[in-house]
Amino acid sequence: MYEVPATSAFVLLFTPPDFYKGQAAGRFLEQVDLTAGEGLRSQFKEHWDVAYAAIGSRKARVRQLSQSYLHKNPTAQVISLASGLDPMTLALAEQFPGAAVYDVDMSQMDVKADINATIDGPKVNFVTADLADTAALRRVLADHGWDAELPTLVIAEGITYYVPASVFAQTLGTVRTSGGALVLEYSIPDDAITDVKYRNVIIDFYKELSNLLQMPFPLVRYSLDYVQQLAEQLGGTVELTLADYHGELALTGRNEYFETMDSGVIRVSLITF
Repeated sequence: MYEVPATSAFVLLFTPPDFYKGQAAGRFLEQVDLTAGEGLRSQFKEHWDVAYAAIGSRKARVRQLSQSYLHKNPTAQVISLASGLDPMTLALAEQFPGAAVYDVDMSQMDVKADINATIDGPKVNFVTADLADTAALRRVLADHGWDAELPTLVIAEGITYYVPASVFAQTLGTVRTSGGALVLEYSIPDDAITDVKYRNVIIDFYKELSNLLQMPFPLVRYSLDYVQQLAEQLGGTVELTLADYHGELALTGRNEYFETMDSGVIRVSLITF
């Protein structure tokens, strides 16, 4: 078993047990010791069930939209930005062997590559790079074989919160390609939440998370208007946005927590270029 930092383990605790059943990604998770994340989880025990439903279902939406693009473009390139030890890239590489997959983050890429080799996982390029240094990012991706002239699916899950929006827009502009797409996961701001049932729970969760992580600035949240503007800035079109309602239904077959289309706070959009 591989011991990983508490924050990495905490994030992986939101992955539903059967989400990657029978896949290389599932074998990957079996190699990771998540014990270090239990202390962080205990600090969110009051809100855990709702948070688990929302964050677990966001993964279902990211997978759905990524698969939707790759079914139409099975030989496209895939770049996953700052997914840490999450094994989504392994699942996509296994399902779409014709796609060249690049997993990019500032750290943990050596550990991820080691685990993938241990489980005899699919071909994935594990790239260590600073997403804010766009020139270096583009260079190191090219060194690993990425071609900026070919269609690329960019996946951004669990990262928008921690990077100033203007900086991340530059990062996205560096890796977006003609004929490609972006699967963008984000949370709408507090003043846009219309979910009466869980509004206070959601606000408290993000406040506690920000304090716990000792963020130098508030967690970044994207309004639907901003996402539309971002898509236009990047030369793209928002094709589809899935809410917590869609994710929970896809993941469990029912809506226990998110009963209406505007429930919850997490959104996942597919932007095409």
